[in-house]
Amino acid sequence: MMKTKALLCLGALLCLYACDCEGGGVGQLDASIEVTPSTVDFGKTPLGVTRTSTLKIRNGGTFRLRAENFQTSAPFGTANEPIELLPGAEAEVELTFTPDMVGHVQGTLTFESNDPEAPEVTVTLAGEGIEAAVAVDPPMVDFGEVLWQAGTATEFRQVTVTNPGSDAFELTAIEIIDDASGAFGIDPKDVVGTFTPGESRNFEVSFLPTQMGPVSASVRIATTAPPAPEVIVPLTGTAVGPMMEVCSDGPGNAEETCTADGESPVIDFGAIDRLSMATGTLRILNVGSHDLRISQLRLGSGAVDFSIDPPLPAMGETIGPMSEKSWTVTYAPEDWAPDSSTLTVAGNSKTRPVALVQLSGRVRRPDIDVVPLGLTFNISGTVTESIQTVEVHNLGEDPLVLSSITLVQDSGPVMGALTVENVPPAGTTVDPGSFVTFDVAFRTSTPGNYEGRVIIDSNDPLDPTVEMQISAQKR
Repeated sequence: MMKTKALLCLGALLCLYACDCEGGGVGQLDASIEVTPSTVDFGKTPLGVTRTSTLKIRNGGTFRLRAENFQTSAPFGTANEPIELLPGAEAEVELTFTPDMVGHVQGTLTFESNDPEAPEVTVTLAGEGIEAAVAVDPPMVDFGEVLWQAGTATEFRQVTVTNPGSDAFELTAIEIIDDASGAFGIDPKDVVGTFTPGESRNFEVSFLPTQMGPVSASVRIATTAPPAPEVIVPLTGTAVGPMMEVCSDGPGNAEETCTADGESPVIDFGAIDRLSMATGTLRILNVGSHDLRISQLRLGSGAVDFSIDPPLPAMGETIGPMSEKSWTVTYAPEDWAPDSSTLTVAGNSKTRPVALVQLSGRVRRPDIDVVPLGLTFNISGTVTESIQTVEVHNLGEDPLVLSSITLVQDSGPVMGALTVENVPPAGTTVDPGSFVTFDVAFRTSTPGNYEGRVIIDSNDPLDPTVEMQISAQKR
């Protein structure tokens, strides 16, 4: 038994010592760890991104090397797998860095080895967490109150986009959204592109009102910056200014007509006696917040019998906010023809820069209307007679006096085939809205074509003689 123990002890010693032949002695067998690099720097790494690096471990000793219990602190990491290396062998350890905050970070990798000179190894780890950021100045754009009137210029505001972060980002798109009024615009200039850390670029937004009152929209900025893939810049603006409304009334109007009610203003003077006059009223209202300047009150073509008073001054007329002014429009017909024209009202109101007022009037007179204005007869075979009735209406305001109704046969195989019958006597009066009748007869047994005219004379000053054509055929 004693002999066996002695042999075991000798074997153990041989495991730890070897022959040093040149030195004439026995040497110790040791593992010797070599680690490169001594510091692992991951450099700039975007937040949330994992970057890898390697650590090289070599066994420079004469005995098997064992490295184990690898430990790191967040945000660094490694696989905790033991490594065994024969003398002269080497291996790589993969390290990771996943920053969760902006700035420089330091940590350590520690592990144990069987190198008697380095039983615990520490490697310094370093890295920098970086992040792209988007800053917009101003964060919202308020154009405030803009005076909206004729000649209003577009308002512009400059917006600056900056990358205050430590990583680059791409600005991929910029656009106006939610602009129901269509009042806002954008000039992106060269703002689309890559923003390096600290870089700034400008773009312009514009506002030209399209309606009174407050309106809003937004600028949408799309980027690749993780914390700000989309930046919304609210836009607001308020249009103020004069607002013109026009109302008109006349003796022939059922009621006053106004643009504010969605109506087209009308002055109907109705029917008046020739060489007399009638008046209507034009009211121009400023329902806005700033002075309304009327630059034009112009009568159109055919307005010989219309006039407006007082005349518009050469410099125009100013109507204050929430005020109105009135003009008198006069109709004085000198002839019998009905009149119509347009009165143009123009000012500096953008909501209604121009309003058109329709003017109409007529002279009281008899107005003859013959129904029908032509007759056609067709008879054949044994039929030798056809009779048709003609109506003479008075569409005017004064009595119509018929002075004569006669028939002239212009052609035909037999004269006297066309006749008028039941003719009202000369001097017959037809009241306004009434009518009288007479008959036209075609009687013949002789085939052929017949032509004739009925001539009606009256006191209608515009149509004193009416001719009605007659065409007849006997087959």
